[in-house]
Amino acid sequence: MNARLRRAVIAGSLAVVFVCELATFRRWELKRRVVQLIALAPLSLDEVSLRGSLFASDSRYGAFLESVARAVPENAVVAVVAPKRSDFEWYTAHYALAPRRVVPPDRLRSADFVAVFDPGSVPHPGESWPVEFGSLRRLR
Repeated sequence: MNARLRRAVIAGSLAVVFVCELATFRRWELKRRVVQLIALAPLSLDEVSLRGSLFASDSRYGAFLESVARAVPENAVVAVVAPKRSDFEWYTAHYALAPRRVVPPDRLRSADFVAVFDPGSVPHPGESWPVEFGSLRRLR
């Protein structure tokens, strides 16, 4: 009897989980995932990781942050200046530059470096050096 009760409880629990999941099931999301899988299947592993990463929305911004991370020591404080200032880009900068501390441009006094994302800019000689899609300047 104990085994029957246990099986009934497990079956009932699975039925509740199934019903709850069915209520939030979105066909369009399944279709989107299948289309994405078909598109990513022939790519190399590096290309797949780049397209499926945080940088998929703006690959230039991702390349900029990665080049800043390579150029700046891990214990540095970096002020990131970008033309578009959304929460997502701010989160991405924190994520990509970790363990470095990232501060907004209005807190330059506390920063060791300032990284400027501007794909069209040319850094001023002697003041800063180029990084991919931007420039980097040491403040102290």
